[in-house]
Amino acid sequence: GQNRCKEQLIPGKDEAEQRSCYQAGSGQGDHVVPEEAQPRGAIYLSGNASQIVGNSVHQAPSANVPAVWVYGSGNRIAENVLDTQHSDGIVVSGTNTVIEWNTINIAGCSLEFQGSTGNVFRHNFLRGSDGDCELEFAIDGGGNVF
Repeated sequence: GQNRCKEQLIPGKDEAEQRSCYQAGSGQGDHVVPEEAQPRGAIYLSGNASQIVGNSVHQAPSANVPAVWVYGSGNRIAENVLDTQHSDGIVVSGTNTVIEWNTINIAGCSLEFQGSTGNVFRHNFLRGSDGDCELEFAIDGGGNVF
């Protein structure tokens, strides 16, 4: 599978602190994931001012685990293809995250914002959502196809 997690490092900030993005492979030897990251999502980002761009996730690590879980502030999630039939798409536990240009075909919630504010989602293709998702904590920036 094609799983990449790109980060935009900020000069002058602690590089080790910024490099906290873990990836789960497709079971075909793509990546090794620290055990503490596995229950959080196929792609897990804990950090600020980073991005997850250009990934393809077709299987979450287990049921009820999102394809992408983001914790932090000022992150960007863009141009990802998420197509799993037993989990949520993108879960955000943080502020000021931009989610744009993703294709999400998920059995659970395409997008979920857990009590976080200042987030925006725009120009996403969102299909298969079960409709019981927490979108009230984010701004619909327009151009989304539900």
